Amino acid sequence: SFVVRKAQKSYGMGRQVEGPSVKDRKVVVLEDTSTTGGSALTAVEGVRNAGGFVQAVAVIVDRDTGAREHIEQTANVPYFYAFSRADLGLE
Repeated sequence: SFVVRKAQKSYGMGRQVEGPSVKDRKVVVLEDTSTTGGSALTAVEGVRNAGGFVQAVAVIVDRDTGAREHIEQTANVPYFYAFSRADLGLE
């Protein structure tokens, strides 16, 4: 597993992707929840910049607010979720 920071740090290892190298590896970006898809897209970009190959974005809870469409169109990767707001009775 690895962590993608919002931006590369100027201290420490100075990397945006922390943890084992993702270079030349297939990865899935995992988020707990997604509203706009912005955090997931930042992670996709970070992994790609580090030489990784993003296969999909997966979230535990999709809030049904357009993240799926935004991610699939912008990053050109499939988007999967375990639960929607309706599944959890949150509508």
